[in-house]
Amino acid sequence: MTKEEILAMEPGSKLDVLILDILGDSHYDSDGLKLYYNFADPESIPDGGRTTPASVSTSIFYAWQVVEKMRDSFGFFFELQLVTRWSELQIWLATFHQESKFETGAEEQAKGHSAPEAISKAAAIAMLKEAK
Repeated sequence: MTKEEILAMEPGSKLDVLILDILGDSHYDSDGLKLYYNFADPESIPDGGRTTPASVSTSIFYAWQVVEKMRDSFGFFFELQLVTRWSELQIWLATFHQESKFETGAEEQAKGHSAPEAISKAAAIAMLKEAK
C-alpha cells in the first residue's frame, strides 16, 4: 500500500484494520478467525481478541492509544495541530517523527477531518515507511 492510498482512505473499519495490522495488534485464532486485540484491556476479552477492530480512525480514545504505542514501542514523537480557516473549515494535522530525524526534517504527516482520522493515517504511513 502506498502513502497516497492511505491518505485516500475514509475513516472506518478498513483504515482501522490497516493500522491494527501494521502495529501488530491482530492475530488469527486456531480456527483461522482474525481477532483484534483491544487496546484498552486485552485481558478483559476471554478469547484474547475480538472479531471487530477497535475504532482507531473514529474514536479519540483508541486513536490516542495508537499514539502511545507509536511512542512507547517504536520511539516516535508526535504532534497534533488543528488548522482552522474561517469558522467552517477545520483540518487536523498529525505528525510522527523519530528523534534521529529531527535534524533532517524527516517526518510523516497526514491530515483529516477529525483527530483520530489524521492520527491513524499518519501512523500507518510512518510504520510503512519504517518497514522499508
